[in-house]
Amino acid sequence: MKISFIIPTHNCAEYLHPAIDSCLTQSYKDIEVVVVDDASTDSTPDYVAWAKKQTWADKVVFIRNEANLGRCASRNIGNAAATGDILAVLDADDLSMPKRAELTVARFQAGAVFVHGAAYQTDAVGRDGGLAPTDVFNKEKAIEKLTAGIVHSTVAYTKEIANRYKYQEGEPARLGVDDFALFMQMAVDGVKFDYIPAALAAYRVNEFGITSTRNPEEVEKFKRGYVDGLLAVPA
Repeated sequence: MKISFIIPTHNCAEYLHPAIDSCLTQSYKDIEVVVVDDASTDSTPDYVAWAKKQTWADKVVFIRNEANLGRCASRNIGNAAATGDILAVLDADDLSMPKRAELTVARFQAGAVFVHGAAYQTDAVGRDGGLAPTDVFNKEKAIEKLTAGIVHSTVAYTKEIANRYKYQEGEPARLGVDDFALFMQMAVDGVKFDYIPAALAAYRVNEFGITSTRNPEEVEKFKRGYVDGLLAVPA
């Protein structure tokens, strides 16, 4: 089974090389990396073009949006372009652990359609912050607590799932809950979530990122309305 790592990026050139290298140096070798540059104004396009000639060759597919479309649209574009049987999520400032692909593929070979796992936390300069709070996904708990407890950069799903479920721009993206919205839609539809009890990624906590600067009350209000709306739709 081939696994495609999807990396959306916008003005993140300083972190992009480690992120891509962490995918190319996996213990499992049947991989590709799809980088979707969302109209970066930094050195990202020139850097990727140079690096592909040096070491990345045909393993890296580079797509550039002519206009800034947002991270959700970029994820959807990357998913559509990927040729793998399995699509693995990675943010441009995060890292995949060396055995992530190997462990992930094993679960899909056993019949999984969606997996997530544990993750390390790091700060802006890569200092270890310990394990992030993750656990086996529980639908009822997620509905009650309004949190999926999933580190997005550990997630992988089948191409079929990617074709069926799309990341949403608008309010979910603005509030940084586009991943939560996607997970909850899947969960309500009965998609089975598999958990890998191993660190699959290193997740960078950014004090200036959306999750650190958004209004918690606004986020909770949106999440509750979104989940209640999903539950109100007849099966």
